[in-house]
Amino acid sequence: MKEETRTRKSVRNVIIGLISKIILIILPFINRTIIILYLGKEYLGLGSLYTSILSVLNLSELGFSFAIVYSMYGLIANNNIEGICSLLNYYRKIYRTVGIIIFGCGLAIMPFLSKFISGEYPGDINIYLLFFIYLVQTVSSYLLLGYKSVILSAHQRMDIINGVQTSAMVVQHLFQLIILMITRNYYLYALMCPTFTIVYNFAISHIARKRYSDIFCKGSISGETKRKIKKQVSGLVADRISVAVRNSCDNIVISSIFGLSVLAQYSNYYYIMYSGVYGTLLFLTQAIQAGVGDSIARDSVEKNYKDFLIFNFLFGWINTIAITCYGIY
Repeated sequence: MKEETRTRKSVRNVIIGLISKIILIILPFINRTIIILYLGKEYLGLGSLYTSILSVLNLSELGFSFAIVYSMYGLIANNNIEGICSLLNYYRKIYRTVGIIIFGCGLAIMPFLSKFISGEYPGDINIYLLFFIYLVQTVSSYLLLGYKSVILSAHQRMDIINGVQTSAMVVQHLFQLIILMITRNYYLYALMCPTFTIVYNFAISHIARKRYSDIFCKGSISGETKRKIKKQVSGLVADRISVAVRNSCDNIVISSIFGLSVLAQYSNYYYIMYSGVYGTLLFLTQAIQAGVGDSIARDSVEKNYKDFLIFNFLFGWINTIAITCYGIY
């Protein structure tokens, strides 16, 4: 792969990712506002609480997706189709195992859900049934075809992933808005989440199969490859734990102490900060991730270290500007 091609793919991923990010910031914010206006803050707080609980359960994934994608870069660079297929097969097994673990842990937590809520919660809502709907949404990607997205990601086609995700989310949020305004039924609103998650996974699987028809789950990876992946995952464990603590545990604590109304107010402010700053940096990282991985597989250590310094400098400036703007505001 030529440098120009790699750069062009990264630029394309950034442009499509930026458009997707803007849309995926605005639409959920509108939905959150409609929930408060039509149903009340407690419903928004309940959704935020369940999302946070399931984000903590997602710790069981431990960063395997990052390790698998990283392992694929070298295989793609060498056009090792057999190696890619065996790695994908291994990833599918890991993904389904993780899905079963999350589902089991979710069912184990269900009897104690009321302990995470201080004070009142909506009387017309069965908190256990609603949590089960959120749980199905979370595990559906693991148990169905979510692993197929790694093929597109490793081939620097985040633009396709972002495009499909944005399309699915736009339709989902429009359906949810209509449901809220017409029926005011929160169960129907919540059911749209697992429904469109499944649609998204099937769409990604279909695209990956059509574009890379020679890549499918087959074969076994070597013991050495497994050891390398486990080593990479062990290095990601601390990061995964810190992300879960930073982004999810605060909602659980606030709900347990102050209740759903306070959580709804807090989550609205946090949503703006998280999506606007951290979310933007995250999508930029995802957009250039495959290009960086390809560079690591093909180029020298010196060249990659120089790129690292450049990226670190740019992200530092983005953070500085964002913090300054928040301070002025």
